[in-house]
Amino acid sequence: MSEFSGALNIWVLYAATSVAVLAIFWRVLRLYVSYIPLLLLMSTLFIVLATPVAVPDTQSMAPAWLVGMFEFALGNTETAEAAVLPMLALLVIAYAIILLISILRRR
Repeated sequence: MSEFSGALNIWVLYAATSVAVLAIFWRVLRLYVSYIPLLLLMSTLFIVLATPVAVPDTQSMAPAWLVGMFEFALGNTETAEAAVLPMLALLVIAYAIILLISILRRR
């Protein structure tokens, strides 16, 4: 098995597991949480779990939260910041969209 297909298989397994966890959370939490807070929570979880970044000094990718956490623990704050920045940008965009949905639903 080549290195690329091995990494691809790992990402497919990671993505499938993340989707399964999010689906379970959605089914359980929709009974207890209203729609907009549930959208905020699920979009946050999805973005945190699904944003990949390049691992420094390698050719592979990993989840942004994991790279940021490890790089921060190793004392590489600039690298950790660069790893988490795409995730934060996606969170801002998602929250803006959910705010727009919330405003449009109230009309």
